[in-house]
Amino acid sequence: MAILKFIRINKWIPKIRANRCQLCTKSDNEKAPVKRRRHISKRSSEVDAFFQSNNHMEYLKELIPANIKLQRKTVIPDRMYLICPNTAKKVAEYVWEQTKSNTNQLICETNPGVGVITIELLEKGARKVRLYEPNELFHEPLKVLLQKYLHRIEIVDKDLMHLGKYVYLDNKDPADRVEKLLEGIPKKSWTDDPVMTVVGVLTRNDFIKDLVKSIVSRRNITALGRTDFYMFVFPTDWIKLTEEDDVNFYLKFWVILYNIFFDFQLIDKFDKVLFMPWITQTKKNKQPLDPDKLYFIKISMKKSFSISMEDILPFFVFLKCFLRYKNHYIIPTLESWVPDCGKTIIAPRQEHEGYFEDMGIYTKFSELNAKQVIAIFREVLSHPNYTNSPFMETIESETMKFDSIELDMDEFLAKTELEITSADSTDPDKETEVKTS
Repeated sequence: MAILKFIRINKWIPKIRANRCQLCTKSDNEKAPVKRRRHISKRSSEVDAFFQSNNHMEYLKELIPANIKLQRKTVIPDRMYLICPNTAKKVAEYVWEQTKSNTNQLICETNPGVGVITIELLEKGARKVRLYEPNELFHEPLKVLLQKYLHRIEIVDKDLMHLGKYVYLDNKDPADRVEKLLEGIPKKSWTDDPVMTVVGVLTRNDFIKDLVKSIVSRRNITALGRTDFYMFVFPTDWIKLTEEDDVNFYLKFWVILYNIFFDFQLIDKFDKVLFMPWITQTKKNKQPLDPDKLYFIKISMKKSFSISMEDILPFFVFLKCFLRYKNHYIIPTLESWVPDCGKTIIAPRQEHEGYFEDMGIYTKFSELNAKQVIAIFREVLSHPNYTNSPFMETIESETMKFDSIELDMDEFLAKTELEITSADSTDPDKETEVKTS
């Protein structure tokens, strides 16, 4: 009887649930459009008020796609677009003064939007500007510029900031995405003037990490020579690029590499409201430093590094293997990889600037700064047991499969909750490439 009663009750449960879900769904569907229309109306009023109070940029209002100007993000978007001609003029003046003497290079703009910086660069005298713009909604206003400036503009329907994803996908299938992305860029020696200058908005530091991997592997963009970047970044990303002491321990891996390979310069600060889509400030995304600003910075690849080119890959593997161990002791850990190196680390044979004082067997990796990490690496590198050590074997195996270093490192850092964009199995942009010149 109990079983029959259970069956009878359960017979009616699906119908009750179905009726309840239909009622809920109906109610939600009736309310949702009204709520959405209110939000859109409010955003539209805010946008109208902004452009009315800034007459010098009111003509751009109709050129900006609705999903960009009416969108309010609660997280930092993949792409942001400058909408202020006055800011564009300041940026172009600075960039042009720095680049006009280098005639054999390509000037590029990533995610130019309506092209306010593009116009200023061309008016200043740039011979040609390549625009990396994957958003087709911006192609119409850019093609108007193309008609005016003829062969001085080239439009590429790809995002240069997705370089790392294109590298990953090219390793999966031979589609030559990176080769097409970098087509037409001159090749120079590393110590020559830059082959390319890039201007744009950098919403995440993933692209700089991709540049680090490119330098370590000597492939794709850095195989052509050095590049200068003039980028708008968030203040917190500026700290992650430059301030070793103010970042999480697991970010120190990248900060050390950033400061070995790049020079950073803070040029100016601009109001964040001059970039769209706008970001709604919440407790989660509130910037602790200059929350209403974006920093305009210059990132230059150094002509020479504090570590020789042939030692860059071993140093990368050294950091990968050991800097993850925040609470591990330095001497016992390194002794297991390079036998008998502990004495050399405690009493270094070479002279180092700012070497760790009172180094002992209980000193942890978390106590080291960048200079001290490099100094210990040099001591390990010069040790007699290094060439036949297990660590050397690891370097040799990783040299043959450098791409796995990237994947392993990204997987590890993702576990430590860093902001790493893992490579997808699909192309981030469309497979087709549209070039107009």
